[in-house]
Amino acid sequence: MEQEVLRLLTDLQASEEVPRRNAEAQLENLQSHHSFPIALINVANEQSLTLSYRTQSLLILKNWVLSCWSPHFEDYKGSKKQAPEEVKQEVRNRIFPLITNDERKIRTTSAYVMSKIASSDYPDEWPSLLPSLLNLINNGNNNEAHGALRVLSDVIEDSFSDEQFFRVARELVDILFRTASNEARPHNLKAIAVSGFRSCLEILEMMKSDYEQDVRSFLSDALAAWVPFFVQVVDIPLLQSPEQQFQGLVTLKIQVIRTLMKIRFEFAPLLNDYMRVLFQSTWNELNQLKDRYVQEFIENDTEGRLVDVDHLPYSLDLFILEELDFVQLCLKAKSIKDAIVSQQGGPSGPSIEHLIYATICLAQITVEDEGLWDIDQNIFLCEETSATANYSPRTACGDLILKLADWLPEATATTLWGFTQQIFNTGNRKVQESILYVWDQVLSEWSESDVSLDPNIAAGLVHFIAKAISSTESGHVFLRARGYLLAGTLAKDSVTILGDQCKVFLEQTIQASTQDPDGVVQISCLKVLQKFCESLPSKMVAPYQKSIISAIAEFINNNPQGEPEDSQDILATLTETLRSAIGLNHRIIVEPESRVVDLLFTIANLGEGNLYLAGLISDGFEEFCEELYNDFIPLCEKVLPQILAALDKGVHDKDSPLTSFAANLLSLLVQNGAEPLPNGFVAQVVPRVARLLLTSTDSELLQAGCEALKHTVHHDPKQVQEWRDETGKSGLEIVLMIIDRLLGPTTTDNMALEVGGLAAEVVDTLSEHLGPYLEGLLRAVANRLQLATTTPMIQSLILVFARLTIRQAKEVVTFLAGINVGELSGLQSVLTKWLTNSEYFSGYSEIRENVIALSRLFTLDDPRLKAIIVQGDMIVDPQQYTQIPVPLKIIKLLIKELIPVADAAAVQQGINAAGSVVGDSDDEWEDLEDIGIPRKDLMALEEEGSGRQSRIRDDETNVFLIQFFKDIYNDNIGGFREMVPLLTEDERYQLSLLGGQS
Repeated sequence: MEQEVLRLLTDLQASEEVPRRNAEAQLENLQSHHSFPIALINVANEQSLTLSYRTQSLLILKNWVLSCWSPHFEDYKGSKKQAPEEVKQEVRNRIFPLITNDERKIRTTSAYVMSKIASSDYPDEWPSLLPSLLNLINNGNNNEAHGALRVLSDVIEDSFSDEQFFRVARELVDILFRTASNEARPHNLKAIAVSGFRSCLEILEMMKSDYEQDVRSFLSDALAAWVPFFVQVVDIPLLQSPEQQFQGLVTLKIQVIRTLMKIRFEFAPLLNDYMRVLFQSTWNELNQLKDRYVQEFIENDTEGRLVDVDHLPYSLDLFILEELDFVQLCLKAKSIKDAIVSQQGGPSGPSIEHLIYATICLAQITVEDEGLWDIDQNIFLCEETSATANYSPRTACGDLILKLADWLPEATATTLWGFTQQIFNTGNRKVQESILYVWDQVLSEWSESDVSLDPNIAAGLVHFIAKAISSTESGHVFLRARGYLLAGTLAKDSVTILGDQCKVFLEQTIQASTQDPDGVVQISCLKVLQKFCESLPSKMVAPYQKSIISAIAEFINNNPQGEPEDSQDILATLTETLRSAIGLNHRIIVEPESRVVDLLFTIANLGEGNLYLAGLISDGFEEFCEELYNDFIPLCEKVLPQILAALDKGVHDKDSPLTSFAANLLSLLVQNGAEPLPNGFVAQVVPRVARLLLTSTDSELLQAGCEALKHTVHHDPKQVQEWRDETGKSGLEIVLMIIDRLLGPTTTDNMALEVGGLAAEVVDTLSEHLGPYLEGLLRAVANRLQLATTTPMIQSLILVFARLTIRQAKEVVTFLAGINVGELSGLQSVLTKWLTNSEYFSGYSEIRENVIALSRLFTLDDPRLKAIIVQGDMIVDPQQYTQIPVPLKIIKLLIKELIPVADAAAVQQGINAAGSVVGDSDDEWEDLEDIGIPRKDLMALEEEGSGRQSRIRDDETNVFLIQFFKDIYNDNIGGFREMVPLLTEDERYQLSLLGGQS
């Protein structure tokens, strides 16, 4: 078998595709041979083979384990391929020695395979694993301890239950400590041990809520040894260490700092006594290392973000990042704050000036980032908007300066201002950009709070911003961009102080957005223009509306965009600025010469398929439609040609995302349309929408198209009914064909999600034209409701019956009682779905309609409803319920719809409003306490809620419900008084509160 495996491994490395594919297929077939995994282990163990063969055999072994070992794994291929226990035992025995191999890559890869097996087998099938690992760690050489630590780390993370962990925790933590503190062990081995201890802390964190005293006692003992060791490691001077030890020591220090942060976050009191010394040591090192960091990463392009084969970070930039985070965390401690304020941090303890200066130095743009941002403006914008996972020393410095500015705003501003003057007199362009970046962070935060900048400093900053944006030398691109970005932030923060200077900034920014030679500066200016539109006085910025919109159009024309996902942030910035510019005067959209709508669709085309961008444009479009309600006809003249062109494209290109986007815009347009709609609107819109709704299977398109059609029927049912297509079919007939298709069993709930709303609108507005079609429509809705499984779809269909019930409750009950849905009567089928899902309905008007419809059903006092039994209260979570009649279920649901009774003022307001409607008929409500609800329970009013707190509050619906309960109690409608004892204690309590408030 070994020879066969070697042959296939050779073929896997062939340059031709056919041999590689054949080898992959043959290896797949060999998985069911019991000798296959042993052969792979033997190959991995054969020292005469090249390292690539040996590691590849282990990777194939890993795939075999995931496929053939246990149902525990996602890739498990079933019991037919599962390895028998004797094979598993042999694999476990043979894989263990490989984790002690002299080759690091063999150790790490075999440790990974072994960890996968352990995640399935430990402790039940492999009880000897942990003692064997601990023995190797304690007594083995460095290679043996390394492999064992790798496996142990994974076992701690994946395989321990709380009980199993606590049984071995003391021994485990003790051995990890002995390894970490053993001077004879290399730094990377110590780092793995520290990382393993942090994994133990994560388990203890999850356990502390159930075993708080045990966890705290255990940790107190453990940390008595660990924390002094951490202090010792943090205190080792990195710059004075031999260069060959530098990487390993950085690796260890990073793990120590991460572990200290974990302790501080989760078990803070246990670290209080050490915070001062830890902060001072960390600060000292950070202060000493900043010059080396600047030399390696700001002045030179040293490779960063490096992680070793054990997945442990070891490069200087990542160490600086950890130290910055730890310094920020330390600033929460009062003793450290006091020391900084008094500048008594110790012989080398920092003052506020020291901290801010270090922040400025470390916030400079790295050579690597400059290169990336220069060729990809989208990455630059990602960093600017913090919409990136690239957390770097620069962003950490931004967080640190915000911490300082929040704590000591005046001192931070004064210190920054002093450094600004020095740096612009003597510093280079990178440091100048850095301090402006730091100012940008601070002022952005202050603009959202009540902290204001000293007027003299604000005026002084204008001078340095002007110097930055006028810096046209080669390599000053990011300094110019930062100048404009800070100008926008400063104007927002200090608009009253700067006065006409804001107008100067505005004009300079518009000019640079089209004339600066660099795209980074241009897109920065366009981003700043959004701030100007939103923060400057309208009379100042409104005259520049057309110039801003033209600048956006020019940028698009001059800067071809790549793939939608690769240019998302640029397109989003353009969209947001365009929306803000339009908001200065929405009528610019309908001006005869305006190209604003064309610009919106150009951006949408460039970002085709990008859901985030489509959402941004749709939100803006909705705002425009609402604002231009009185200009609906000219708005249609501008917008409809673009929308209809996109819909026509969808007929030929069924996969075009723009079709769904256009259908959504059409829905928003009609939703905010005039009543009646303009002449010819239906003739233009309905045929195109109908073609798509009758053929498409795209859920988003079907939902948006249905909504557009629903709003069209709502706004102008007469035009829909009177319009005829080329075959003579009326608009109503076509709508019914669409409804029939979407209610059919071949469409999914997601595809048909909005059909209920469309059907309800047709029944509401065109019922007199339906004739014999009405019963068929309702029957189809009832049948589809039986198949529906998702709450939104069920709600959509129930809405049809709810609206009818509000007007004709008895007729609806009679109709449903006379039809069959499957093996059930229509009444039982519909009511079961309705009442089971009612409490999960959402939407302001939908909940209100549902409440009114259910109240109408209850007041019918119909014996056909009383005969139907539905689910009541849950008695066993999650499957078993009581069985109760429909009227009682309705009462329970309506009680849940009362607003939270803790809002006593709102309840009182509702009762007063109800009283004003019913006059003196509420006198008897005081007698509600006679049904067995103690008055003293009212004292718990502030602590109770009705379960409706997470849903939209609707005072009007609440007033209706209060009056409903008063009426059915006073007149004992539907036998309500006899039902009250059948309610739960909480439900009776809710009703008692209504009586108490009256």
